[in-house]
Amino acid sequence: YQKGEIFRQQKDTDFDGRIDSVTVFKNSRPADQKKDSNLDGKFDVFTMFKNGTLFSQEKDTNFDDNPDCFTRFDHTGLVKEIKEDTRYTGRIDRIRFFEKGVPVRMETDDNGDGFFETVCFYKNGKKHRQTQDQNKDGISDIKIFFNAKEEKQRVESDTTLNGNTDTWQFYRNGQIVRLEKDEDGNRNIDLTVFYKNGFKEKLVKDADHDQYFETTQWFNRPNWTLVMEQDSDKDGNPEARFYYKYGVLRLKEIDEDGDNRPDLREHYNKKGKLFKSEEDEGNTGRLNIVWFYDDSESAIRAEMDGDGDSQTDVWYFYAQGRLLAVEEDTNKDGKPDLWEAYDESEALIKRQKDLDFDGKPDVEKPGGESGASKKM
Repeated sequence: YQKGEIFRQQKDTDFDGRIDSVTVFKNSRPADQKKDSNLDGKFDVFTMFKNGTLFSQEKDTNFDDNPDCFTRFDHTGLVKEIKEDTRYTGRIDRIRFFEKGVPVRMETDDNGDGFFETVCFYKNGKKHRQTQDQNKDGISDIKIFFNAKEEKQRVESDTTLNGNTDTWQFYRNGQIVRLEKDEDGNRNIDLTVFYKNGFKEKLVKDADHDQYFETTQWFNRPNWTLVMEQDSDKDGNPEARFYYKYGVLRLKEIDEDGDNRPDLREHYNKKGKLFKSEEDEGNTGRLNIVWFYDDSESAIRAEMDGDGDSQTDVWYFYAQGRLLAVEEDTNKDGKPDLWEAYDESEALIKRQKDLDFDGKPDVEKPGGESGASKKM
């Protein structure tokens, strides 16, 4: 004490014989204080008072003997501003602002280059909106909006950094539910992605920017990682479907007449090579011919069901894209009874027929008109 008034106070809070708190008073009011918060024998918190009220404070939060957190208080002793060096580089990278002790704004230098690109605004003490200026032009490129629970509700982004928002993300209960994007910058949405439980469920795309979403991608179809549909004629019925497994096209369906039934179906192996296709030959409303392909995707065989009884009637055989032979089942017993052979120019050179259907040719004729439908 000095002249009967308290002047200095020292404390040993952990009873180890070392002073870990020293407070100096002026007019019986605290004027400055230093504390050893981690009790390592070094003071790391330094507090200044004005007329006995908190005025400023410095902290060494990583205990390297360099202060990295600086706090200022208002005239009532409530926090007004906090500056922090969160990376411990000697440079301030986060500043928090308060009104009556309640947070109102936070500025952050995310990469330590001295520019505070991220700003977070608070409403009633809770995070309300956050902005980010990625190209440091003074214009926010990303805006994040939060609800009363501080859950992310919406994100608006300028991905091209031209000053115009082009991407919108919508959230519910902290999970993304929808993404919208203006890909060509004409202020119209031309890509929308829908999510379920945080995972992509569907994507629709307006590739020609005519405000009609002609492309749809599904990510929730059983047995497929992606199914893509194309509706270029805008009739609501996709004329093409593409089925993918782990980025590889495995199946393709084409509906040429718009009856919502495939007229062509192509099958691909794990390497994305075509090995089989089915076609509607003659607009029958059914896939009546099946083609088989070798490793170079050249046709080697075709099987045709001409009468729609789900049984092959005609077999076609090819080599290097050239028709070699045709076999036909004329009596519908499931076995060929008509055989035709062709030369390199695909001209008929021999024709055999099994008249008693015992599986053996009874009649043979040289080249001429084919009894079977020649394909390719």
